[in-house]
Amino acid sequence: MPHTHGVPASRLSLPVATVLCFLALAAVPAQPTVAWSAEQPIAFSLDRSDVTAGAKVTGVVSVVAESEERVVRIERAMPEGWVHVGSAVLPAGATEVLVPMPTGYYSSYSYRVSTTSEQALVTSSEQTLDVGPAFVPAGPPGDWAAWAVEQRWDPCVGPIRYVVNAGQAWPRALAETREALRRITRATGLRFLAVGSTRVVPKGRQIQRLPNGADLVIAWLRRGQTPLLSGGHLGRTSSFHDGEGRTTHAQVAIRRNADRYLKPGFGAAPRRGSLLMHELTHVVGLDHARSSSQIMYPDVSAVASQFGSGDLRGLAHVGAQRGCVFTAA
Repeated sequence: MPHTHGVPASRLSLPVATVLCFLALAAVPAQPTVAWSAEQPIAFSLDRSDVTAGAKVTGVVSVVAESEERVVRIERAMPEGWVHVGSAVLPAGATEVLVPMPTGYYSSYSYRVSTTSEQALVTSSEQTLDVGPAFVPAGPPGDWAAWAVEQRWDPCVGPIRYVVNAGQAWPRALAETREALRRITRATGLRFLAVGSTRVVPKGRQIQRLPNGADLVIAWLRRGQTPLLSGGHLGRTSSFHDGEGRTTHAQVAIRRNADRYLKPGFGAAPRRGSLLMHELTHVVGLDHARSSSQIMYPDVSAVASQFGSGDLRGLAHVGAQRGCVFTAA
């Protein structure tokens, strides 16, 4: 059965609302030297192992020279096994190749590399790479909650495609939305792709056909235009999932005049960026938090536009590091 909860925006605290649910910098050290041996014919190391998201990290692969060019595969440990995430070419006669390591979102990564040696597949030992935010997240890491019917997007079927109904949006609303989505991507590994505009008005309890194959609609509307904004909410989200808990569609409604109550951009509370981050974090699967140190606290006027420790723990739980759990065995 559907459920909803929230607090009217007419209160001084200007709360945001919840979802309706339906059936990783340190200085770079000198590059390490890696050596192979007869017992370990391929060696692998990282030039650093603790970084912020988006930082450049180099993997060093050393092997015995051979007369033919070879491909080095980079693999990451995921719940479904070792997943190919990149590759590099090892020229003929070379004994070493440098490979760029993915650092796109916050996580603790386990990597290994493999190639051929004397026509046999050889695989390195694992290396760990911890990727985190450039800021110190506030609050307790346990302060987060998933929906009662736990759901999340499948990160392995491509980006979440979204359209906007921005005819009534405040100035710079679309730029602020893109930044909010970028922050969620850094925290989850989930990707978003803008695929156009629409006049669709979210109905809340009904899945609607969206243009361009979109999965998500974000709309700025007046009170009374959509049931999602009943009760005076500044923002509200509804999402829909299949029988396996895979999110399939989502709708976000934002009060067009929310900018009267909130400062533009991102920073100290109260901010429009906090409202957008909050509602779009509902979209990816989180419910409300208890503390105002978290974006998912339901009172937008009290929340700075930066994820807290609980937010990040919850976003990891619903993000790409959980793997392709919906893929049939």
